[in-house]
Amino acid sequence: MPIPTIELKDKIKVYDSLTRREVELALPEEHPVVTIYVCGMTTYDYPHVGSMRGPVFFDVVRRFLRAAGYDVIYVQNFTDVDDKTIARANESGMPNALELSAKFNREYYRDLFALGVRNPEYFPKVTGHIKRIIEYIKVILDKGYAYVAEGNVYFSVKDLPGYLKLSGRNLDDLRQESRQTDELGKRDPLDFALWKAQKPGEPAWDSPWGPGRPGWHIECSTMSTMYLGDTFDIHGGGQELKFPHHENEIAQAEAHSGAGTFARIWMHYEWVTFKGGKMAKSGEFFRARDILKEYDPEVVRMFLLSSQWRKPIDFSREKFDEMHTARKRLATAVDSAVEKLGWHTEEREENLRSSIDNSDPDIVLANTIMDGFTEHMSNDFNTQGATASMFEMANHINKLVVEYDDSKHISVNWSLLGLMRMADILGILQDKWHKIYFLEDAPATGIDTAIAERNEKLGRLLLELRDKFRAEKMFDKADMIRNRLAEMGAEVQDTPDGTKLKWE
Repeated sequence: MPIPTIELKDKIKVYDSLTRREVELALPEEHPVVTIYVCGMTTYDYPHVGSMRGPVFFDVVRRFLRAAGYDVIYVQNFTDVDDKTIARANESGMPNALELSAKFNREYYRDLFALGVRNPEYFPKVTGHIKRIIEYIKVILDKGYAYVAEGNVYFSVKDLPGYLKLSGRNLDDLRQESRQTDELGKRDPLDFALWKAQKPGEPAWDSPWGPGRPGWHIECSTMSTMYLGDTFDIHGGGQELKFPHHENEIAQAEAHSGAGTFARIWMHYEWVTFKGGKMAKSGEFFRARDILKEYDPEVVRMFLLSSQWRKPIDFSREKFDEMHTARKRLATAVDSAVEKLGWHTEEREENLRSSIDNSDPDIVLANTIMDGFTEHMSNDFNTQGATASMFEMANHINKLVVEYDDSKHISVNWSLLGLMRMADILGILQDKWHKIYFLEDAPATGIDTAIAERNEKLGRLLLELRDKFRAEKMFDKADMIRNRLAEMGAEVQDTPDGTKLKWE
């Protein structure tokens, strides 16, 4: 018996922030690939619960698209050097802002993966793409959309037609509201930095304009198009990024590659709020890891998916308690179905060969619920409605279990697998797959040990290469290796006894 599949009845429709209306996610029929770029963390502090809404939501988007038969290339960046990381390093007394950022990169990974977010295809960091960013800036300069002043490179907003089309703001009004800047050589207070000249104590890289570092906005224009091409399907991020960050990304990309390039669809998700205000690292917030100590990670996921993505969610422990009870209801439905089915190996194989009677009212209802789930997800990725379908299936299963006899065997089986298909897309009940497909504990193997040994050998090799780069004062490459090791779950510790790896 095959697991119920996701069959799209209509095109997937998504609300586009640029056109301010729902649009179709148009894809070629042959080998359809969805390309997605999402603005990630600026890593200068522990992530809070609100920081996780975007990654969890887009994780569900990606799972749904793949279940529907699409390939997905998903990119989420790290801003690991900017004004905030430098300021926080100075406040904390940490001499190297890049070390502080690398620390919080690791902490972000820990919380992200605890929430069941699957690894993107690419997790690029600014510091690993400096040369590419410099080349991107050169093109913008050569095309006359930017100018050099005192070692800085500024984008000239007045020279690009259509600037502010995403946010709908007025250039003259913004100019009147802007204060005069002390940035040397800046021609217009709204011009923004593509490259920032080095200030004392700041990390810097060589460039044609002198030592410095990238401006905030240029990183995303560069990295998104590097991995996804000049034009890609979806660009996502928090609604607070619409202006100036995403507005400036569009300006840079169109200056570089031409009008109409860059993202086809813009998706801006709303905040997690607390007492009516945005939860943010600069204000009142709850660290994700602290909440994960109180609640199961899937309960936190359900909270983050409990409202349509364009609507805010207000943080409250009452809501988390509600989600805890809700998840328990789903888990109970799965457990009761598995117990009633009483699978063993031979019988399960026989079930897998059985045919579905699509005229059976119980099968018809299960398929209708699945169709409803698909419709919700196809209509602007409505996770709130999709979650409701999951509970509808759980209620259906509970009814079948109460009425159970041999004639209900296949319908319970089919409905259970339908529930698990929906749950898997939402990232819920992941622990139940083992119970369904492996009724006994899997025999011990040497696979995990072999993987650990392989990772240890690879880690030591990378450490040797890092030490070589440090000795040759190639610190950007050394830092890149540290960051790659962090992605593998290994913390580099420079001790008096030498460099060591600590595996999580």
